[in-house]
Amino acid sequence: MRTKTGNGHNVQLEQFIEDLKTVVQDGQELIRSSDLVVVATVATQPHITDPVLFNHHPVVLHVSLRDLAPEILLTATNIVDDIEHCQQANTSTHLAEQLTGSRDFLDGTLDDVIAGRVLVPADRTVVFSPFGLGVLDLAVGKFVYDEVVRSGKSLVIEDFFHERHRYGPPPVTSTATSGRRRRRWSPRGLHSSGIRLMR
Repeated sequence: MRTKTGNGHNVQLEQFIEDLKTVVQDGQELIRSSDLVVVATVATQPHITDPVLFNHHPVVLHVSLRDLAPEILLTATNIVDDIEHCQQANTSTHLAEQLTGSRDFLDGTLDDVIAGRVLVPADRTVVFSPFGLGVLDLAVGKFVYDEVVRSGKSLVIEDFFHERHRYGPPPVTSTATSGRRRRRWSPRGLHSSGIRLMR
């Protein structure tokens, strides 16, 4: 599989990923030496427990949601994508709420940051916990779709969706004065009833 780097050069994806890898012997040292920490694991309970690891105030993308001990969150600025989504299923933010009995440690949502209602401080660790943010899912899905279509190995399954009009009224047809039928409402993309799959 090939991809493009930021400078537009085609490279092998596997080599591109390999070039990005840095092997460290000590995960704690990696956290201490990073301005941006991305935590993406399958952890079911916190395993990063020492708030001192974050004394240099990095930005933490807590993608997997259950890696950080509540004590770390209580020393940080906490931004979530959706408060109700994040405060369930024993996520780190949910555990912090259980520990403190309130949600006061949550500083706001991504929408609050984008709209300027919450300012992200430079002198404090910032933890972003995106429980319900589907943007990454959409980006990966779009990439996979484009690759499958490009390869010519896609298959359209007609009538895959049994309910095509859940999020809007069904298309209405009427007879115009010229006698031709025309569609009055058809949201872009919802008129197709098939799905494209890989072979």
